[in-house]
Amino acid sequence: MMSAQPANYFQPGKVVRRDVLVAMLRAALLSGDLRFARQAALGWLAAFPGDIEVTLLQAQVIIAAGRPAQAISALETTCQKDPFSVDAYRVLARACQFDRPARYAYALTNLFILDGRVPGQARLEPWGMPLRQAYLALEAGEQLEAESRIQEALNHDPDLLLAAVLQLLIGRGRLDAQALYYQADLYHNRWP
Repeated sequence: MMSAQPANYFQPGKVVRRDVLVAMLRAALLSGDLRFARQAALGWLAAFPGDIEVTLLQAQVIIAAGRPAQAISALETTCQKDPFSVDAYRVLARACQFDRPARYAYALTNLFILDGRVPGQARLEPWGMPLRQAYLALEAGEQLEAESRIQEALNHDPDLLLAAVLQLLIGRGRLDAQALYYQADLYHNRWP
């Protein structure tokens, strides 16, 4: 007869499976065990520093601990690594909500571009609506309309990563490989 002993996920020399770690981090965050969640996320990210989902969970732990300003840098890096991450912009907005109005508006505007929702009386950046229209046009296969709306957004702010990525997606269907590579390299140098 087998005994019903709990699984020992923390064995010396063994790495916890990622899905188990993520489930434990979510449970710790929900139960308020922030110390465990912070230490587990730190340990994982020391071994796997580019893990976006664990970085977002770690940021949520930091925000829940009452130190949102400490999470902002990692969240901004995460938004640069994955400019289509709705979750990253949502957590960034939470971190900036009370003391960084410009970053809060930036995060909410990117959320609006990607999912079309605006919470409450939020102030959106002037480039938000044209970039949302560009995103929708690109999804509908209307590349010329998307390109026109991207240019309109860039007239408001020439330093928009999401606009650059949308331009690359348009270019993928219209540019030869060398021109697309040149454009991608240019953007990569601007947003490493």
